Amino acid sequence: MNAAPLRARLAQALDLQQQGRESDALRLCVGVLDHHPDHAGALLLAGRLSRRLGDPGAAAAYLARVAAITPGLPQLLSEQGYLALQVEDCERAVRLFERLVVLRPQDADAVYNLGYAQELTYRTEEAAESFRRALALGCNDRDEVRCRMAAMFARNGEEARAIEAFNEVLGEDPEQIPALYGLADVEVTRGNFDQAALYYRRILAIKPDYVQACQRLAHVRRFTSLDEPELVAMETMIAEPATPDADREALSFALAKVCDDLGEYERAFAHAQRANALQGLRRGGFDAAAFADQIERVIGAWAGPLDRPGADEEAAAPQPIFIIGMPRSGTTLVEQILSSHSQVAGAGELPFFSQAAATTLDPFPERALRLDEDLRR
Repeated sequence: MNAAPLRARLAQALDLQQQGRESDALRLCVGVLDHHPDHAGALLLAGRLSRRLGDPGAAAAYLARVAAITPGLPQLLSEQGYLALQVEDCERAVRLFERLVVLRPQDADAVYNLGYAQELTYRTEEAAESFRRALALGCNDRDEVRCRMAAMFARNGEEARAIEAFNEVLGEDPEQIPALYGLADVEVTRGNFDQAALYYRRILAIKPDYVQACQRLAHVRRFTSLDEPELVAMETMIAEPATPDADREALSFALAKVCDDLGEYERAFAHAQRANALQGLRRGGFDAAAFADQIERVIGAWAGPLDRPGADEEAAAPQPIFIIGMPRSGTTLVEQILSSHSQVAGAGELPFFSQAAATTLDPFPERALRLDEDLRR
């Protein structure tokens, strides 16, 4: 295959990718590589397509071949960074995007991706600085970047910074739904459910079929009648054939909670039954025996006390306080009471443990038991 047909094949592959026909595009790339196995452009495109098609192993192999031919290529660093994020190797993603930003300091997308990787590795201040740089460089979706930075502050318990950042977005666009939703979630974390309900209602005034806002509103507000407009709208959405099953599931759970609050127990049970049936279809059913076995394995993994050398030194260091409970059982209030003490700092609801169990520590708890003893503590 000479140069002209080669370029035509790669151009066709790019067109297919833009049309969403990524499998067809990958087949074209593989055909090119059969004749030109060291063509960096075809390898890069094959790596990107493999990643997007959910085959990280193949993507890594293609990109490794590019690295052997042209190490340090900016496009390679970018693709390797995206791949590292996909397989949740966020530390490697940070390193790759840092190298890319050195090569392309004015590339707003590269700087934003660095910030995103830094956020995922809990480098809050570094991520915030990267997001600000991306904004200054003219990144495409300014509101999305600012809302992401505000949400990062909120997840780290920096509520005042989060509120300021969300309000900055709303100052330019009062109908920016992600900012309103973020403010509502901050108020929920603070226990200000009435204020949160106002934000959710503002969202529904803009977008009446915003299911997440309907669901959250049902959980933060106690309704006095099933005839209230939001509830009628939720019932209508459930009955609408075009409503996706996932949305119908979420709305049904929300209405089950509302009906239970109002003492309408038969209706609550009917909504809960529908929601559970839809959830079962989505998850492929609930295996009670497997769930019970998982709980027993977790209990067994930490059945005895850990050997804690240096416990005396640890006693003088700051100690974590874990507050665990069911939703709406008062855990937020307990955190606020404790954190009002001058020697206690509240951190809000941290997603770290559930995320780690599903990713870094998977299969859990077996992999956790193989960790270094210090890490387990």
